[in-house]
Amino acid sequence: MNGAETVVVGYTEFLLDLLSGLVADRSVVVIEEPEVIERRQLDRAHMKHACLREVLPAPYQSEDWPSHGGAAVERPSGVRAVLPGSEYAVRATAELADLWGLAGAGARAGHTLRNKDVLRARMDGHVRQPRWNCPSSEQQLLDFAEQFGGAVVLKPSNGQASAGVFRCSNMSDVVRYRGEFDDFSGDPLRASSITPPRLLVEQRLTGPEFSVESFVIEGEVVFCNVTAKTVAAGEHPVELGHAAPAGLDGPPRRRLLSAVSRMARLAGVRTAVLHSEWIITDGLPHLIECAGRLPGDNITALISHAWGFDFVRAWLSIMRGERPQLPEASTAAAAIWFLCAEPGAVTSVDGVADAAAASDVLEVRVTVGPGDATSGLKNSWSRIGYVLARGPSAGHALVSAQSAAGIVKVAVA
Repeated sequence: MNGAETVVVGYTEFLLDLLSGLVADRSVVVIEEPEVIERRQLDRAHMKHACLREVLPAPYQSEDWPSHGGAAVERPSGVRAVLPGSEYAVRATAELADLWGLAGAGARAGHTLRNKDVLRARMDGHVRQPRWNCPSSEQQLLDFAEQFGGAVVLKPSNGQASAGVFRCSNMSDVVRYRGEFDDFSGDPLRASSITPPRLLVEQRLTGPEFSVESFVIEGEVVFCNVTAKTVAAGEHPVELGHAAPAGLDGPPRRRLLSAVSRMARLAGVRTAVLHSEWIITDGLPHLIECAGRLPGDNITALISHAWGFDFVRAWLSIMRGERPQLPEASTAAAAIWFLCAEPGAVTSVDGVADAAAASDVLEVRVTVGPGDATSGLKNSWSRIGYVLARGPSAGHALVSAQSAAGIVKVAVA
């Protein structure tokens, strides 16, 4: 690994594409699970990314990794940063940074952020959150859900991308969706060695939803962006759109950012990017979950457009142990709206060029074409594209993105 300045734990095209414009060619090494390398044919991944030197095998998703695998990964002589490429890599990345003496979240924080039930237990009594339980039996699940008339959310303790998350409205939903709870063996990013998810059941809250993207340096929250989100109705609470910065001002914003700082401190986060999700109920922010990695859904691009700086470049600088200059206020707004389709086979895709030419649109992307199968809206991976737009306010940008998305027509049969 000599010559590598950056180590990424967990391969994702999204992060490697971002890094290719920020680091030297062939200066990144990726650590990935052996079976994932084979499944995704990552031995040829360096041909896709100018920054990538090689992909090395290591069983980082296993709970035994710190004692059996971490010390076996050679520290590159010139390494300056170690970064998580996915949700599954957060714990291992934090442990590797500790082992190598680099900036990182810290091993305890990595474990807390990687496991939703551990985070819930740590926040109890300190940060507002829904009532929750990890039931050890079917009866315990039913007893908990009965307190709320079945208005609960079922989710895996260590999942990602909204996979396996079910929003229940009544007790019949609880019984039905419990039977559909997935082991996620079909997730291409997930190794068989990973600990099976524990079922987490939470009180279902209602209210406006937000995410907060934060930089933490040596335990201090030094930057926060608040993003407004739109979530699909129905049993699968998949995110349909985001707008940044959200039009949240005054006491509500101060209460939210105060809760973010308290959460980061309680989790023991040293240096990291955090992507936390919140619902404001009765005027008070309630924590839904928090990830110790870059946000997905192109939120990094929204922040960069809205705040006038390169969010990912700043994160890389922070993880190299530096303190980059960060903006104190946003200068504009940006939004994204996702494209969806009913289950079936795609027969045609129209309107992409017209959508891209619409006012304030920055990018249009459609990820399916004729003959491709669509599954309907079940998780983040089942969305079929997006429109990204800008504007003077979050509301303006979101309307522009939604309007352009309406121009794109994906027909299925």
